[in-house]
Amino acid sequence: MDDRTLRQDIIDELDFDPSVHSSNTIGVAVRNGVVTLTGHVASFVEKLAAERAARRVAGVRALAEGIEVRYSSDKKTADDQIAERALKVIAWDARVPADAIVCTWRRGA
Repeated sequence: MDDRTLRQDIIDELDFDPSVHSSNTIGVAVRNGVVTLTGHVASFVEKLAAERAARRVAGVRALAEGIEVRYSSDKKTADDQIAERALKVIAWDARVPADAIVCTWRRGA
C-alpha cells in the first residue's frame, strides 16, 4: 500500500470513529508506513481514541504521536479581542469622550 492511500485510510478511520470528535484538527503524515499524528483534541480520552483508530488501519508499521490535549477551560483570548473589549468598556462610560483614550496592550506588560 502506498503512503497516500494509507494516509487517506487513516483519515477515514478518524472520521468514522465516534470517539474522535476533532478529526479535522488532527494532522496525518505517512512515510514508508510510519504514521505521524499531530494537532490537538479536547481530551486525553480522545487522544487515545485517535491513536487506537490509526493503529487499526492495515499497513501502519509505526506510530509517532504528537497530538496535544487542549481543554476547553484553556481557551485563550486573542490580543485583538482584548483590545476590542477594552474599547467597548470605555465606550460604555458616557463621561469619557470617545477619542480621549487609545488602548495599547503589550505582551508581558
